[in-house]
Amino acid sequence: MALGDLIPIDMSAKQIIVPDSEELRATMERIKQAEQNLRSLYSASGISDYEQQLIKQGNQQQTAVIKLDGQVVGSFSDQGSFFSSNAMGALVSEANGDQNAMAATLKAKYGSRIEIQTFAPGQGPTYAQVEKSIYGTDYFSRIPQAVADLRQEATNWLSNHSHS
Repeated sequence: MALGDLIPIDMSAKQIIVPDSEELRATMERIKQAEQNLRSLYSASGISDYEQQLIKQGNQQQTAVIKLDGQVVGSFSDQGSFFSSNAMGALVSEANGDQNAMAATLKAKYGSRIEIQTFAPGQGPTYAQVEKSIYGTDYFSRIPQAVADLRQEATNWLSNHSHS
């Protein structure tokens, strides 16, 4: 685009809205809090906590395994989390972790195609085992790369935000 192609804009009728000081203060506080949260996540202890959380998640026993047309497609945990290999997550999101409500929603949608095998707390497969039965991959073998990726992300972010 050449300079002669530019179209002038008449700004005389435009109103510039400047946020009030309370609005600016609140926005700055949110930015400061977000930066503190990132610094915490990107600290050595934050990265270690992330790794421990991944391990804990992999070992979390499931209280139900969901099969669709005979294939494992997901699971529930007794803490109300739901894992699935397809779009079922959006379907059950309104159940707010209520396993009975999630099961009812899935049965209403899929009818006899869905099978939900339940387990007593502490008796079901782990999250990692369910994931392996769906994808054939080892959940725990991916943890070192996930931690290395977070460590690299932290290094990059901290090098760009060392001034604060």
